[in-house]
Amino acid sequence: MPWVGRRGELAELVAFLDAPRDRALRIAQVIGEPGIGKTALVERARVARPDVRCGSSLRAALAADRRPVVLLDDLHRADAETLALLGRLVRCPDRAWLSIVACYRPRQLSPAVRAVLDQANGPRIELGPLSRRDTTELLGPSIGPRRLAELHAAGGGIPGHLLALAAEPSASTVAALLSEVDGLGETGALVLRAAAVVGERITADLVAPASGLAEALVRQGLDDALAADLLRANEDGPLLEFRHPVVRGIVYRAAPHSWRLAAHCRIAGALLAQGAAAPDRARHLEFSARPGDRPAAEVLVRAAREVRLREPATAARWLTAAQRLCPELDERLELADVLIAAGQAEAGMALFQEVMGAADHTAARTLVRYSTVERMFGRNLTARALLRRALASWPDGDPVELAAVRCELAYAMHNTGDRREAVRLAGQVIGTPLPRDASLIHAACHALLAYDHWTEGAPEAAQRAGERVVALVDEATTAELAEWLPVVEQCAGITLHLTRYTEARRQSVRIREVARATGQRLVLLRSHLREAFAQVLTGAWTEAVANLDEVDELAAHLGRPPVLAYAMMLRGHLAGERGDPAAALEFAERAVELAPAGDHPWWAQVRWQLAEARRALELPVPADFLDAVRDRLPPFHLEQLAESAVRRGALVEAGDWVRRCRALAREPVAVAYAELAEARLLAAGGEWPAAVRLAGAAAERFARTPLRPSLGRAHLVAGTALAGLGQRAEALAELDRACALFAECGASRALETAVRVQRGLGRRVSRAAGRVAPGELTAREREVAQLVSEGCPNRVIAARLALSERTVTTHVSNILAKTGLSSRTALAAHLLRG
Repeated sequence: MPWVGRRGELAELVAFLDAPRDRALRIAQVIGEPGIGKTALVERARVARPDVRCGSSLRAALAADRRPVVLLDDLHRADAETLALLGRLVRCPDRAWLSIVACYRPRQLSPAVRAVLDQANGPRIELGPLSRRDTTELLGPSIGPRRLAELHAAGGGIPGHLLALAAEPSASTVAALLSEVDGLGETGALVLRAAAVVGERITADLVAPASGLAEALVRQGLDDALAADLLRANEDGPLLEFRHPVVRGIVYRAAPHSWRLAAHCRIAGALLAQGAAAPDRARHLEFSARPGDRPAAEVLVRAAREVRLREPATAARWLTAAQRLCPELDERLELADVLIAAGQAEAGMALFQEVMGAADHTAARTLVRYSTVERMFGRNLTARALLRRALASWPDGDPVELAAVRCELAYAMHNTGDRREAVRLAGQVIGTPLPRDASLIHAACHALLAYDHWTEGAPEAAQRAGERVVALVDEATTAELAEWLPVVEQCAGITLHLTRYTEARRQSVRIREVARATGQRLVLLRSHLREAFAQVLTGAWTEAVANLDEVDELAAHLGRPPVLAYAMMLRGHLAGERGDPAAALEFAERAVELAPAGDHPWWAQVRWQLAEARRALELPVPADFLDAVRDRLPPFHLEQLAESAVRRGALVEAGDWVRRCRALAREPVAVAYAELAEARLLAAGGEWPAAVRLAGAAAERFARTPLRPSLGRAHLVAGTALAGLGQRAEALAELDRACALFAECGASRALETAVRVQRGLGRRVSRAAGRVAPGELTAREREVAQLVSEGCPNRVIAARLALSERTVTTHVSNILAKTGLSSRTALAAHLLRG
């Protein structure tokens, strides 16, 4: 077993081996669960002290002239003669002159031997679970943090279990476990195999039919397995369970295949007779049912629907089994949904295509669902082509279905730049009378028109359309939301664009509740992402990070869709604003890897983030780096590009960004960003009065919105321009407002800039004013700081956190700069003081 952690325990055991041997018995007890690493610890101690002679027999050691240290591994399995001799030695320790290292599992040690060891002289070294950090070292950096957390929880921090869960159990692990099973005897081993087939919740009334044995023999076999610590009593009731799922898996796979299938069949029959719930029966029917068994297939479908939210992979397996047993049920569309929810996105999409290709006419809901997923994965052109082909041959019939397909095509067209056709289709749908329960299709079309009005400089029309969206969504029942959730999810975005943040949040919360209840994880992911975007703009950055964490977790179950690139871009933006340029670059590079270049509106923003992250670290950015995306950047980013250019002294470039920002100034917020961008450029050129006027106008507009970070930036530019005019009191007042806003949301980089301007005006500001306390470091910086405090060099930190050494060096520099500490030693001392 690979060696990790256990430094304190190893030091204690080595000290025991080093200690002078007097004329008394000493016993070092190494105690822990199976697979915890007792033998590995002893072997490590032997390597550390190769001069110490070791043996494995008590009797031979007592007879030797030069007595070795006796290693008694698996003392709980020792023969009666060894245990009796050990008892006599403990009762007469002065005659022994012997050192013993005894390793054992506490649950399997007899009370008599435990009573003997309680009287022994020597250390008790109890091995507990590995920490998350040690688990990372054990399994290696190739396993991502989310998967690592899952393995650590499932393995309980036990090295043997962690290694078995991360890969196939080793041959030695399997052999050792099966030797324990053989120790139960033929009947006991059969009972244990039957228990493995029963599953995680073991009862005698199910083990009996599975094994084919009489219940009395079954109960005796279960008692023997409990005594051997292969089974344990469940704390919540009378059920039994294996001591770990790894143990159950090894026992299950070791049973003959045909015998396992027959056992599953017998258990399924017993559960049917008991009237058990569908999921309990499905766990056996998936193995035992035969093709053509429609009742079994229906149970599997029912069970899949019950567990799809918490166990999508299991639901996918059961639906697949149901389809195999009874193809005429045709649950392929539902299976495609569940496959996507289980992280098998490509398989789910392929099945969607198969369903549509096999049908004479595809239902609108199938088309819409498929197209929505394609768009969420950044494949707008694919979705558009599919929908156009479907509409070209759409039969006369249900107007609701036709309206739903046209609405979805309108969004695909808008996302690929065909604004005129998108608006025409949305208007056509709005002009089509629809029944009350389909009004959410109208809501989605009103949302698209509202967005178009907003970006085309018609804010009043946009607000009117937005009000209609809010009213229709609020009127919809929960059942209607569930029916049209991929469609109605489009509506939440427009309320953000119209800066109606309270309504946007209310809608988002409701959409997420329905998405969770119906297992629509892609919709849930996008809802969390929309809310995170709003929180980034409004300065609620802690809440934004929490939503982005939800996005990460959902994405891990969805095959990491490209929409995750936008989440990485937001994380990178926050890291940069919080003064962590190394993390900002790391997120930006990951975003570019995930983003579907050119086929999504936010590709331009991902590209922007990478450029800014590189510039923050003074890395080269080609002059044409943003040429392909210049016309697709929103005012928010254009203003920040103008700031970046001014900071670098590239005033011609800054002028170009200002002109582009002005060209998009068709609604109040865009106007505010254009005014702020131009104010920066004017201030850089020394045109202080005009800069003050425009920055003040921008501040007035931002003050009417929740955009607190942008308001702070406007106050900062106004304060800087007033300082240029020599109006010290007015400048300091503006800068104070800016500092308060930046401190409120944790904008360390902007706060440091404002503090520098204040110092330039002669105000005495402490160096800590522009920094954050260690408790306010980013999550990554806290990890690095903790490892620094433990004395780890950058090379070791890089290996543990799966970072480059250069990134760690940058993190350390940022930590010292933020905290105002002078060295790594000072940082370690600061953290130790708390």
